[in-house]
Amino acid sequence: MDLREVLNAIRYLARAGCGWPLLPAHFGRWQTINWWFRRLARRFLFATLHNIALMLDRECAGRDASPTAGVLDSQTVKSPHTPDDGRYRRGQALRTPQAPRRGQWPPADG
Repeated sequence: MDLREVLNAIRYLARAGCGWPLLPAHFGRWQTINWWFRRLARRFLFATLHNIALMLDRECAGRDASPTAGVLDSQTVKSPHTPDDGRYRRGQALRTPQAPRRGQWPPADG
């Protein structure tokens, strides 16, 4: 089986979001495609192909193959001066009153 067709079938699965048995017949038996997928995933070939394609794309755009800088924002870096030492207490994040739930209006006078 041609490896290019295997990769096309895997791309089709990712794009369509369908299950293995619903793979169109022109790609071949879905069991064969699944076997190739598992084999390639175990060898981290997809990450390698992605990294090479990314480096080639950066070079075609006139940039260095690897980025030389990064961007950090306040969501990425935690400040040491947060109240309560940065701990989050469940249930205390929102102090706004909640709307009454269905069946609770008007409030009971107990």
